[in-house]
Amino acid sequence: MRKYPAPVLLLFVLLIPLCLHAGDATPQTRQEIIQIEGMEETVTTTYTQGTKGYAMWIDTDYLVLQPEDEGSDIDVYVSPHVIPGFVCELLITRWSAWGYSFEQAIEDTRQNLMENYGNANTLENVDLFNGLRAGGFYSIDRKYTLITYLAEAEAEVFYYFTIRCPHEAAEGFASRVIWMLRSFEHH
Repeated sequence: MRKYPAPVLLLFVLLIPLCLHAGDATPQTRQEIIQIEGMEETVTTTYTQGTKGYAMWIDTDYLVLQPEDEGSDIDVYVSPHVIPGFVCELLITRWSAWGYSFEQAIEDTRQNLMENYGNANTLENVDLFNGLRAGGFYSIDRKYTLITYLAEAEAEVFYYFTIRCPHEAAEGFASRVIWMLRSFEHH
């Protein structure tokens, strides 16, 4: 039997567990109790890493990340629980702009909503994104409720979150998505 020096044995002891789990594709999940429309509900969430430098815990029964279109700057999550003829979705965009301030980004977001939807109501006390500076608006058109958040991940790097769903689903769907956004982490 061949003898190995202590440092080599220690390296084997440390690397074997890593090698055993290297091919483990089992997603990390956890059980959580949430409050939706005044009722407690237990859901299973999955730790999901988006393609735009972030991660968050997603209830995959309500949001599914769609395959990315080539050259897309947006991660699109769609709800499999769709009212016929409507879409419930979460869009996440990461945007970098040299010399662009958080205040400018908030004002441009408000202006964009005003131009496209005719209204942009400010959301107060936006404290969803683990200490990141954030702001938000909601808009309503004939069919859809749109909730838009902007979070400053670092200087001149912003994430835009858009929740879009029909009015009938706004309270339940939007509440679930907002609850999931509380676990958002910028990497």
